[in-house]
Amino acid sequence: MSRNLIIRSLENNDIDEVAKLCAKIFCEREPLTRFLKTDQNKFLNYAKELCVECCNEKLSFVCEDRVNSEKPEIVGFHLCEKFKIPTKEDYDSEKMGFEINALLTSLTEEWIKLHSELVGNVEKRNKIIYVEMIGIKEGYEGFGIATKLMKAALNNAKSLGYETAVIIASAVGTQTIVEKKIPWKEMLSLAYDDFTFRGRKPFLGIESPKNVKVFELNLKDWEIN
Repeated sequence: MSRNLIIRSLENNDIDEVAKLCAKIFCEREPLTRFLKTDQNKFLNYAKELCVECCNEKLSFVCEDRVNSEKPEIVGFHLCEKFKIPTKEDYDSEKMGFEINALLTSLTEEWIKLHSELVGNVEKRNKIIYVEMIGIKEGYEGFGIATKLMKAALNNAKSLGYETAVIIASAVGTQTIVEKKIPWKEMLSLAYDDFTFRGRKPFLGIESPKNVKVFELNLKDWEIN
């Protein structure tokens, strides 16, 4: 099957299409949402809200297949936002599910502990980009789309003056990209079996991958390509 793949910025009229693709991919294939059997319609509400925020910040990219010029289709996305320090409300949020939000918030807090210079320094925090989600439509794997999307996002972030990028990689595919294809630095690793939330282990039994990892990238050393 022929492809005509184009990488471009996320736009307002992409939001519904990207949110639906995001909800489908994450509920069917992402380890956390799949393990918890997250409802796709519920996740769609969160995905739409996230897409709106990401679109407003002009840091996100999509891959569009234009083989059908009359009806191009978005087949991949890379959603990013300006980094924010988590609050108690983030920890208790059910937007993605209490357990998932608690895990991501906990890891973010642990990463912040490695960078004490961020506390109280709004200017420095405003130069950090946070990778929220990456997804590729089924059937479009193997074309290097995720790597190209990530490079586009990093190029854009650096050109806008961002100095650091952060990602919490929960899936094998994302971990492969940041470990083998782009020189991210692993900062933290937590076994899913070891995470405790409200006296229980909600992710006990996740086998692939066994760990969720936090990576960072110094954009000062990133060469735009």
